[in-house]
Amino acid sequence: KDQKARFSNFGKTVSVAAPGVDILSTLPTYNVGRDLNYGLMSGTSMASPFVAGLAGLVRSQYPTMKQAEVKAHIQKMADDMGAAGFDPQFGFGRVNGLKAVGAARR
Repeated sequence: KDQKARFSNFGKTVSVAAPGVDILSTLPTYNVGRDLNYGLMSGTSMASPFVAGLAGLVRSQYPTMKQAEVKAHIQKMADDMGAAGFDPQFGFGRVNGLKAVGAARR
């Protein structure tokens, strides 16, 4: 919903935001009384893989990019969500995989 979840981390150390509410994820396959292997989960543990996966996709397009360059690229391609530019609620904005990888191909 492009809103900060109540459990979201925020502050000057958070550089980007990512979806973390009702994310389709794998569930344990051992017998826990469920027949499903997939379900909706929420939390920062659901959001961080978006950013890590995006870093890998950007790096696959530019294998010589250094870590700091990948980070700066993801920040630059993020969709600004709060106050213009960096803000403590969303950092530089919500990650945008299409913009980040599409821009990396150019």
